[in-house]
Amino acid sequence: MKRYDTILWDWNGTLLDDLALNLKVENRLLARRGLTQMGSKEVYLAHFGFPIIRFYERLGFDFSKERYTDVADEYMDVLRELSHEAGLFADAKPVLQTLQNAGFHQVIISAAEQTLLLQQVQEFGIDPYFEAVLGSSDNLGQSKVDTALSFLRAHALDPARTAFIGDTTHDYETAAALGCDCFFVSRGHNSRTRLLDTGCPVYDSLSDLCERLVTA
Repeated sequence: MKRYDTILWDWNGTLLDDLALNLKVENRLLARRGLTQMGSKEVYLAHFGFPIIRFYERLGFDFSKERYTDVADEYMDVLRELSHEAGLFADAKPVLQTLQNAGFHQVIISAAEQTLLLQQVQEFGIDPYFEAVLGSSDNLGQSKVDTALSFLRAHALDPARTAFIGDTTHDYETAAALGCDCFFVSRGHNSRTRLLDTGCPVYDSLSDLCERLVTA
């Protein structure tokens, strides 16, 4: 593996352990509409993807009868109510510290709403590890490609020396748009099979991936 100097981090499902929380939130929204709930995380992992509106359509939401923006607002209300149920993965802080000590530049690029994203990063006390924390201006869960491209260009980063670490196929799509390599940790919001189908390396933990990055 070649040496990188910049790490672009996804947030949800990569550093933040929120799979169980999101499954709970989505099932609550489904129950309110009399729709079939996801009985296991495997169903969620098989269906979750970006843009989020397509994910909802696959679950049975009918946007001819209600507005997607209203569903997104409802999701955020429930998420904020239950947000205390999510925490960092146990190896997140040690890995961030190790990479900082090794001289890596670290940035979060997420589709999460910016205010909540910053609040969470600060509450977990990990904001000093990042040179930037970039989320979305809304809560609609759309692509983060434009955000990532803007940051890369503004800072004249070399894609060949930049790695994107994530947990969903959209992270691969984002990395591909940037022209940088993508690495997965398979404990987030997509199944291991879906991640492997991209052809990118898949790791079981951040610790395993960190060792490869630091010793490259």
